[in-house]
Amino acid sequence: MNTQMIRVWDPLVRVVHWLLVIGFTIGYVTEGDPMWLHVWSGYAVASLVVLRVIWGFVGPQHARFTDFVTGPAKAFGYTGGLIRRNSPRFLGHSPAGGAMTVALLLGLAGICVTGMMTLADAGNAGPLAGW
Repeated sequence: MNTQMIRVWDPLVRVVHWLLVIGFTIGYVTEGDPMWLHVWSGYAVASLVVLRVIWGFVGPQHARFTDFVTGPAKAFGYTGGLIRRNSPRFLGHSPAGGAMTVALLLGLAGICVTGMMTLADAGNAGPLAGW
């Protein structure tokens, strides 16, 4: 069997992915103690989400959202095909993987915004303190 490795995602996507894992884990594990570490890991995650969204519009082919974000019908159809064991293979994210990526980025963005809102309300600090 002749197998060949194909690198689909560029180095920026790979680095952002693992930095998101690290940043989220630090924020989750610290639970605000020490608060400075929790806050700065949240800022790092927020910055990485913004960077990934920008890269999703200007990056190389497989990093762009147009390459893997489809409508819900395709994502559910693909998932049904997985159950029937006849889904096509994709280089990069499948339609279900694209939906998961969007959900993950939206979830992380929501966590970051609500964290900044809490920081502003409870401590009158952070980028949303003036609001």
